[in-house]
Amino acid sequence: MIHEIMIVSQGGLCVYSHEFTEMQVNPQLVAGFTTAIDTFSQSLLEREQNIDSLQMTALNLKISRFLHNALSMIIFYNKYDSIDIINSIMIDLQTQFIESFGNYEVEDFFNTALLKPFDKIAIPLCTTHLDIGMLSVQSSYKSKLWEIIVNINNRSSGESSFSEEIKTELKTIEYNNPNLPNCDILIWNLDLETVKLHQNIFLNNQIFIIIIEADFDFIQKYISMIEILKKNNSNSLIVGIIMKESGAITKKNVEKLLQIPIFELSINEPSAKDNLSDIIYKCIIGI
Repeated sequence: MIHEIMIVSQGGLCVYSHEFTEMQVNPQLVAGFTTAIDTFSQSLLEREQNIDSLQMTALNLKISRFLHNALSMIIFYNKYDSIDIINSIMIDLQTQFIESFGNYEVEDFFNTALLKPFDKIAIPLCTTHLDIGMLSVQSSYKSKLWEIIVNINNRSSGESSFSEEIKTELKTIEYNNPNLPNCDILIWNLDLETVKLHQNIFLNNQIFIIIIEADFDFIQKYISMIEILKKNNSNSLIVGIIMKESGAITKKNVEKLLQIPIFELSINEPSAKDNLSDIIYKCIIGI
């Protein structure tokens, strides 16, 4: 998903910025940084060559000049996103910008209020659909956790929006997070007993959250499966949720065995719904 869009003038001034998540980054600092990188790359490399992207720990940064090289567009996006999708969005954003503001002089862009209407164009173009697969063998823990997910958008802990029959049959749930207003999220209930790893439903998931019970025999079932997931879904984030209520294997040891990040969750606590929501949010923005 896209975290932020910036448009920077040739002199290093950020003339437009819109955050889609809580990055809390000073846009002028980023503008100066990327301008310096661009200038440095041109002096270091062959004529008319420049750096167009940077890879960081959790985010990637895409830079592209447009409008006769007068402006640069900068997109921060999740490292698990397809670069082809990001390139397509960037082309659409630049095309729409040129159609809306291409007749202005470069100096006019220093009046940042002039570009505020671009929000109406940028926000729909950058709305992201995200599929999250909750994956495990069938177990009582899986059933309890899915029930929390079904009701996760209902903030009243004692109420349910779904009947018991619907809860049992429901295989997807829309997930709403007020901090991610431009991210359309669907969580899938995936069982190893009924879904084969080569089916298309797995290929649609950008995030896999694997539900783990702290039992060695249970964990062994996942080792080969995770390797297959990593091989077939290299652009997907794979994490685990370990239940605190059972077993004696520590979170640290599970991470060593499975080679994926692990979160801990107690599903019997009153705060389980909020804690799970926080885990999902951390997964979405990129750990």
